[in-house]
This record gives sequence, structure tokens and C-alpha cells, in this order.
Amino acid sequence: MYYDRTFNVPSMVQEIEALQAKLDETEGEDEQRVLEEDITGKILWLCWSGICAEADELLQKVEDYIRREDAARVSGITCLNVIVIAVSVICGNCARL
Repeated sequence: MYYDRTFNVPSMVQEIEALQAKLDETEGEDEQRVLEEDITGKILWLCWSGICAEADELLQKVEDYIRREDAARVSGITCLNVIVIAVSVICGNCARL
């Protein structure tokens, strides 16, 4: 799935706040529901974009770890095992920061 790497968090937060203010002033149930769905969608998109950005960064660290440790040459370990080990090491290092 494609996501915008130049995602502007502050402007999205402002959009959400503006929609919330509009929702607070709205009386019609149908329009309230539409605004609630818009707000929810923008919040979910904001979260998804953050997750994707973190995954991009983590994948680069995993690749660097695998190249640095030459872990793929360890016999009896599949490529998936190497990736899981690399992610575990990287995440463990991040937790200590």
C-alpha cells in the first residue's frame, strides 16, 4: 500500500481539530456521523503513516545488521530466522536507549 512519505503531521492535527470544532457545532445526526467518520479516518491515517515511517526505518536497520553481521552465512538458519533475530537485536538496542 502506498503512503505519503512527506506526510505533514502538524497540518493533519490542525485538520482534525477543525473537524472536531465543526462537529461540536453541528446538530444534524447525519452530518455528525459524517464528521465523526472523517475524524476517525484522519486519525487512523495519521497512525498508519507513523507505523509505516517506523517500519521503513526499522527495515533499514535490519538490512544493515544482516550485512554487518553476515548472518545469512550461519548454517541451519533460514532467511526468516535471520530477519527475526536481527529485529530482536535492533529492538532490544532501541529499548535500552
